[in-house]
Amino acid sequence: MKRVLVFSVVLASVILFASITTLNVVLGDDARYTTVKGVLVDNRWLMSAGAASADDRLYAVVGYDHPPTAADVSALSAVGLTAIPYANLPYAAVGGTRDQISAVVNLAGVQSLHANRVFQALSHDANPDPSVLFRDTNAYGTGVSSVLADRAWALGDTGQGITVAEIDTGIDASNPSVAPSPLGPVINNVQVLSDELLLYPQHDANVYLEDQVSTDNFGHGTHVAGSVVGSGLASGGFYVGVAPGAHIIGLDGLQCTLISDVLGGCLVTILSSFDWVLSNHDQYNIRVETNSWGGGAAPFDPNDPISIAVHQVVQAGIVVLFAAGNSGPAADTMSAESRNPEVIAVAAGQPSGGLVEFSSRGISGGVSPTIAAPGHLII
Repeated sequence: MKRVLVFSVVLASVILFASITTLNVVLGDDARYTTVKGVLVDNRWLMSAGAASADDRLYAVVGYDHPPTAADVSALSAVGLTAIPYANLPYAAVGGTRDQISAVVNLAGVQSLHANRVFQALSHDANPDPSVLFRDTNAYGTGVSSVLADRAWALGDTGQGITVAEIDTGIDASNPSVAPSPLGPVINNVQVLSDELLLYPQHDANVYLEDQVSTDNFGHGTHVAGSVVGSGLASGGFYVGVAPGAHIIGLDGLQCTLISDVLGGCLVTILSSFDWVLSNHDQYNIRVETNSWGGGAAPFDPNDPISIAVHQVVQAGIVVLFAAGNSGPAADTMSAESRNPEVIAVAAGQPSGGLVEFSSRGISGGVSPTIAAPGHLII
C-alpha cells in the first residue's frame, strides 16, 4: 500500500414539482435536500422538474440501500421509466417525464432521488512563452522533475504493474504516446453508453463498449492520459508521463458534456464509469483512479451519489484523486468532489512555484488541497 500511495502522489502531477405538491414534504436541516414521503430528494431535481413541461423527458438517479434488483427495475418500468441499474452501486439511472420520475417516492426500497447534473473537465487555456519552453522543458512539459518522478525512475519504479483508471472525456489511443497495449499503455478504452440508452431506449446496445481505439472527441482525457502514462513516442521521447511503466484504462464518463444540454448533465455516465471500475478492478489490478473534473465550488455532500461511489472504490483498495478545481484564487473554492476526506485533492501549481491563479483554494485550518502539483501550461 505504501508504494501505491507514493506512486499516487507522483501521479497527482497530472493531474417532482407538480406532483410533489400533494405529497408529505419536509424540509431537512440540509438545504440541498427535501424529504418527500421518507425519500431524500435533491432540490436540484425539484428545480428542474418545476421548470419542465408535463411532456418533457427528464433524467435522474434513483437511490436504494442496495444495488437495484430485478424487482426494483420492474417497479421503475411499471411507472413508465426507462431504467438502467448499476451493478455495484445502490442506484439506477432513469429517464421519463417529471410525473413519472416523481412517482418513485412511492416505490418500495427507494431511499433518494438525485438530479442528473453538469460536470466540467478542468482545463485552462494559456499561451506558452517560447523562450522559456526552449530552455526549460519541465516548465511546459509534463512536470515530471517537479514531482521527482525522474528520481523514482532512477530507482527502477516507473509505475510498472499498476493500472490507473481515468474517468474523463476518453482517450484517443491513435496517439502513439498513449497507444493500445502492447505498443502503448492503454489496456482498455471504454465507451460508456448509459446516456445514449436513456435518450434512445429503443437501441439494443450494452452500457459499455470496450477496447475502442478512440473514445475522446474533446481532447481533455487524452491530455490527462499523456501526463499520467505517456510513453513519449509521439515526441521522440521528449514528453513522457510521470508513470510511463503503468497501464491506463480510459472511461469516457465526461463525454456527455457534449450533449449535456439534452441530458441535463453527466452524473449517469460518471456513475457508470465508477461502476465499471468496481466490476473490473481485480482483473486489471486497478490501484489508482484519477478525476480531472468537478461540479464547481461547493461543500462536500456525503449523500451525493459520487461520494457513495468514491467510498466504494476506496473500500476496494483503490486510491482516488480529484483535481481541487479551477475556481480560484479566492479561498474556500474547492469542488465538492475534491473535499471528500477519502480522496487526494490536487491543486494546480506553476513552474515558478506557488499555485496558479485559477487553482481552487481551501481555507486555513479547514479543508484544503492535499498536495499541489504541476497544473499550468502542461503539454
